[in-house]
Amino acid sequence: MSRHVAAALLVLAAAGSAARAQPPKYHGCLRLRPAVGPFNRRDGNTTITAANWEWDLSPISSGIAPAAEQITISLGGDQNAFVIPPGAVKVKRHGTLFVYKGPRGQPRGITSLRLKMLTPMRYQVSFGLKGVDLSQLVFQSDACLPVAIVVGLDDGFNGAEMVRPGGLDALQSRRVRLTGACAVDTSQWAWLSGSGSSSGAGGSSPCQSQ
Repeated sequence: MSRHVAAALLVLAAAGSAARAQPPKYHGCLRLRPAVGPFNRRDGNTTITAANWEWDLSPISSGIAPAAEQITISLGGDQNAFVIPPGAVKVKRHGTLFVYKGPRGQPRGITSLRLKMLTPMRYQVSFGLKGVDLSQLVFQSDACLPVAIVVGLDDGFNGAEMVRPGGLDALQSRRVRLTGACAVDTSQWAWLSGSGSSSGAGGSSPCQSQ
């Protein structure tokens, strides 16, 4: 079996794991910083690299264990929900830094992840995503999309303003920018209002409620 086929099978298996995972119960705020990536004008495929975002856990969370729990990063919905299986993350710096490097040759997925504990309830988050489907931006210049990181029963959520730069020529742009947070429709993140949710936010975005 070739490395490329093996990597593709790993991505498919991870997607199945995301569907079977128990939904998160504790909803925190994911604070965004700008990010940029190339954009395929034909199908909307892109690669995104995010650096130094901050994740405040829900105040009623008991904390996370990134090395032992499944991790999901999602941008724009289920079609872009990428998974790191339990045990794939390495622990460094006496349990305050968690790192992951994705397999070479994978067509879609998480290429890298760095979670740095700032306090037991706040983490700095950096990651790379490959093969992100932003086909809704092929014929429009901007969109407010849900973005989240999930570790075990905890998530960090926000809206991400995705923009193709260029003004009147935006639809010719080969780049896409995440310019910052936006007021996303929380119905796009079903776990915020689902049964068993423990956000304490009444179904609103955790960032909006703070």
